[in-house]
Amino acid sequence: MEARLGFPIKSPIRYHRPMKIVTCHEDAFPALWKRLWVRQPSRPPMYTSLAYAFYRQRPADEGATLVDHSFVVVDGDKPVAGMQAATVAVGGRLDLRAYEVPLMVMEDPDVIDRRNYRRHFLRHFETILPAGRGSVFSRDPLENGQLSFFTSYLLQNGGVCTPTFLQVLDLTVTEEELHRGIRKSYRSLVNWGERNLEIEILDSASQVEAGMAGFRTLHKEVAGRETRSPTSWQWQVEMIRAGEAFAVLARLEGRLVTAGFFMHTPSCCLYGSSASIRELDKPLSHATLWTAILHARSLRCSSFEMGERLYPGQGTPSPKELGISLFKGGFGGATRVALNIVWDRSKTE
Repeated sequence: MEARLGFPIKSPIRYHRPMKIVTCHEDAFPALWKRLWVRQPSRPPMYTSLAYAFYRQRPADEGATLVDHSFVVVDGDKPVAGMQAATVAVGGRLDLRAYEVPLMVMEDPDVIDRRNYRRHFLRHFETILPAGRGSVFSRDPLENGQLSFFTSYLLQNGGVCTPTFLQVLDLTVTEEELHRGIRKSYRSLVNWGERNLEIEILDSASQVEAGMAGFRTLHKEVAGRETRSPTSWQWQVEMIRAGEAFAVLARLEGRLVTAGFFMHTPSCCLYGSSASIRELDKPLSHATLWTAILHARSLRCSSFEMGERLYPGQGTPSPKELGISLFKGGFGGATRVALNIVWDRSKTE
């Protein structure tokens, strides 16, 4: 092709940056994962590096064979997508999940053309759990009301999804608005706890070891036995020390009677676990949970996830589970829908 000025015009050169997979077993992985993680508009507390180690502990305690398969897709030198997942083999069963919780997929929110790296992502994913082996467990938060590309892939290949309902409080509103959201019958119970309980927030500036040792003793007393290993409790201590979690302890006449553990990131706080001496027949948990909600708000978290909201016709929840769900729903907020997806690879060839 000749230009009007009389010399040839060269076709524009298109530079293709190399696309590659970096797995969790490579030295470059932690820094690349962190760069992708901090770009996420929503960072679920279940998927921080310390939370991942914490959730690893229970399958390890049960004698499971664990293999971490987390990876990132790197475009040039930029991480554009990633997955946090591990195979858990126990009792002849093989699952791909994030140890105790569903696996997690994230993408760079600012990339416009995502087709190329998604192809690389799915191509590598297919090598992790070959056909004829095990199941994949994933959860889609339905960002903007849409299925993720990964959920679409699972469903197109035989995955089955079921709704899960999450009770979530908006912490960007005023404290007065949050208080109005509490079920009317609970407000007096919160007031009773604030008057009668000695409430302590256990954070990175506290005597974490001693406080969590008390929580562990209470948990054992309530359960009637030690249900979790000392290592899992130590991971919770490390999460508090790192500023990724806090605990709320409450004493009645000097005795520790209720405690709760809460994980958080800059965007979200999650109600993790709790224990209370129910035989006292007193409203022990209401004020401690309200304290946790206000503390999460002071940390500038934008939301507080209470956990799953259960309903009698959804699955087969026990009366105890329904009671816990009803309690969590008493602090207001909105019930959001997410999708749990199971892809049984043992049925595919």
